[in-house]
Amino acid sequence: AMVLPFQFAYKDGEPDGFDTRWLWLTTAFFLSDMILSFLTAYTAGDMEADAGKFVTSKVRIARNYMQTWFLNDLCSTLPWGPVASSFSSDTTGSSSTVQVAKLTKIMKFIRFLRLMRMLRLAKLAMIWERVEARLGSLALKQSIALFRVILVLVIICHWNACIFWMVGQPKSLFTEVLSDEDMATWQRLPHWSTVSRGDPGKQC
Repeated sequence: AMVLPFQFAYKDGEPDGFDTRWLWLTTAFFLSDMILSFLTAYTAGDMEADAGKFVTSKVRIARNYMQTWFLNDLCSTLPWGPVASSFSSDTTGSSSTVQVAKLTKIMKFIRFLRLMRMLRLAKLAMIWERVEARLGSLALKQSIALFRVILVLVIICHWNACIFWMVGQPKSLFTEVLSDEDMATWQRLPHWSTVSRGDPGKQC
């Protein structure tokens, strides 16, 4: 929720050492969470015969996970950045103009799929609610609720700053969905991040 918007806004070029390490660290963490989800018991739902009881059968656990959070976790775990880079290298090595155009569009779409990692926030919200429900102290519950509100405000401000910066850039995540002609038109326009306030025609 904090690193990914920053990378989209300020580090949309070649990934540096931090980006690479962060990518594979989070990928390994998410992958381990997927493996544990196939081994973690769950409470049977109302539609099941043993509603309210813990289910420890590996087959039923796997079936329940596949029907609930599996697709969400899979989309948020795949390292879309390296996948986009592999398509980029294929585009460079291709000699056909049509193939280059198609692969470029596919690459842009795959790079946009990096936002799928934000799907993990849905699962985090569910876990947070479960933790709050198990707390016995009213003061502790109120303290955690206050911390959650502050955290949400910080995240909103962070996202707002990143989006505000991307809007002012000639090339950003938003321009990835444009056609080549529209992108060229957008890049020719003056942007607040490249034009000084004293002289509108002077590049910073």
